[in-house]
Amino acid sequence: QHHHHHHGQHGQQQGQRQPCFELRLPAVDQGGPADADADAEPAALTPSQVGLPRASGRRKLTISLNGHDLPQNITIYQAVKAYGRSAEASAAPPPPSAAMLGLMLGDFLNNGPDSATLRYRLYSEDELMDSSLLTAPTMDKVLQAQAESLSHMSYPIEKYVLFPSSASIEPTDPIYPSLCVLRALHGLNTERQLLFPEVAAQEHRIVPDAAFFNSKLSSKLTRQVSDLETICRADFPTWCHQLVTSCPFVIPFEARQLYFAYTAFGSVRALQQYRTDNNAGEDDRSTERTLSRVKVRISRDRILDSASLLLQSFGTTQSQLELEYFDEAGTGLGPTLEFYSLVSKAFQQRSLNMWRDHSKSASRGAHVYCPTGLFPRPVHPSETISATVIRHFTSLGRFVAKALVDGRLLDLPFSLALHTWLLGEEEQLGLQELKQVDEDVWRGMVYLSPALEAKRRINADETLSAAAKEAAIAAIRIDNCEISSLGLDFTLPGQPLYELKSGGAKIEVTAKNVDEYVKLVVRAMLVEGVQRQMDAMRQGFSSVFPLESMRIFSVNEVDRVLCGLRFQTWTVQELSEACVPDHGYTNDSKPVQWLYEVMSTFDKEEQRLFTSFLTGCPNLPVGGLRVLQPPLTIVLKSRAPKADQELPSVMTCQNYFKLPEYSSKEILEARLKLAMSEGQGSFLLS
Repeated sequence: QHHHHHHGQHGQQQGQRQPCFELRLPAVDQGGPADADADAEPAALTPSQVGLPRASGRRKLTISLNGHDLPQNITIYQAVKAYGRSAEASAAPPPPSAAMLGLMLGDFLNNGPDSATLRYRLYSEDELMDSSLLTAPTMDKVLQAQAESLSHMSYPIEKYVLFPSSASIEPTDPIYPSLCVLRALHGLNTERQLLFPEVAAQEHRIVPDAAFFNSKLSSKLTRQVSDLETICRADFPTWCHQLVTSCPFVIPFEARQLYFAYTAFGSVRALQQYRTDNNAGEDDRSTERTLSRVKVRISRDRILDSASLLLQSFGTTQSQLELEYFDEAGTGLGPTLEFYSLVSKAFQQRSLNMWRDHSKSASRGAHVYCPTGLFPRPVHPSETISATVIRHFTSLGRFVAKALVDGRLLDLPFSLALHTWLLGEEEQLGLQELKQVDEDVWRGMVYLSPALEAKRRINADETLSAAAKEAAIAAIRIDNCEISSLGLDFTLPGQPLYELKSGGAKIEVTAKNVDEYVKLVVRAMLVEGVQRQMDAMRQGFSSVFPLESMRIFSVNEVDRVLCGLRFQTWTVQELSEACVPDHGYTNDSKPVQWLYEVMSTFDKEEQRLFTSFLTGCPNLPVGGLRVLQPPLTIVLKSRAPKADQELPSVMTCQNYFKLPEYSSKEILEARLKLAMSEGQGSFLLS
């Protein structure tokens, strides 16, 4: 069933309540397992049911101008500006920035072509799916890719020297050679083991990353993207896009994150960001287009099913999601942030069969244990993969992208190798990256590496005849053992049914084929075995906003973008600068000082509990407590003597922390820790 409450007339006037959609899931049949019909896709709500215009149904329009199919995320103004000059300027310019912004008529009338003919046609959902680059690979494709990857090992430095296709810089550009040199230097600094093979990979970089930063370009970029007129026109100069895509490393992370916030999600979001950054009031005329919100009420018990249905129905809309739960009074920011936190946790359930799992059978909890971060469990390319698993990965992609668009933080510890896939750089994954996924298998492969090195030297030695080479290779030993005595065959370590090549279970690993074995293990674990799962995740992500716009971040930075800052201890000084005592307290009040002292002793888990208690989300935004909006405000809850009997409480939407006037620091610590651990998991009114 689906209830659509609409209060008052259409076009909500001020003071009217927003309509709230209720997602009620069909009851699970108690007789069979809950997953019995899990392969059946839950029906998405039809647009008329959720009160959205019909246009977002199953059939979509494609619009073209002068033979160019227009990207979905640009305005007509941008399209005419970019593609309006007909055949004589047929070289396709780079697609304009992804912001969907208002028509600036004056500029358009003065400089635009006299007329432009837009052609459109309908196309079906099947065509939509086919046109996607993300279709699952056929077995032939997989084998061909395998053969290619074995015939030429790619050089890690290649990706740094060659420009990404999105950078759209011509070799004739005078700055091209300088950028090439810069990219190569940066690549050598990142892959320093190419210059100094003896340096362990975890050693520090040759020069710190900050050595590449250019403060002038960085401040020019910041000024340019946060200029209101540019935002309103969605017409960011091409050099901005070229700079952040070709040489993102010259711009510090914070400035690139700002560029991302202003350019990736469309004009309404950019204006919202402008309003936040400039503390503009709600009545500010500069941002008349306000963000629409969709309020949805869901069931807390089956959070993952609710989330999948919700993301299918509302994931691709421009509206910001606001969540509340059946039978709970809480509403607003707190329950919404908690939704992202709960769904993050639900995606890590062992029963979903999505992830590699390192937990020993004795201590298996409900969630997977991955010390190096979440990475899909490999499935052989020729084996049919469960439709449920693929659907979960698609939902996960939508969920991650929607959280980014809505500015919510996630609690998903992805491995670095998964970030590499999100950035479309999976071909670069090799032995070095295997450590980020499974340290035990990585150690096994490293144990074999002296044999690979010896074999490479023998093959490179031109003084040896073919027969002598063969004899020398056969004589290779590791720890005085022949390789064949290690008892290895061509199956994936830990998954004996996963054959690395046809009949692999019967082929033993010897000095003759050990290099092929290592390559196939790395490739199966990091690329081929997870191709379909990661394609589904990227497809889900791209249905919300273009994944390409993430490529201005490095693999290590993606975690900060998605999950905010991980653990850093809080100092008393930092807390007193970040928090605002009010309504009965000042920074000199004893209880406030005790609170700072207690908080400065928190370990990682206690910090997460406190942040979750305060905001509903266990992670802080990048920048920590200082950048929390609204700031953490400490207010007096009740005075002594009855204060010692009470617990502190919070108002999550305002980040208000209501602290009773305790008589000692010890009582404050005990009461606070009790409230943090007991106050989780429900939004009833405090």
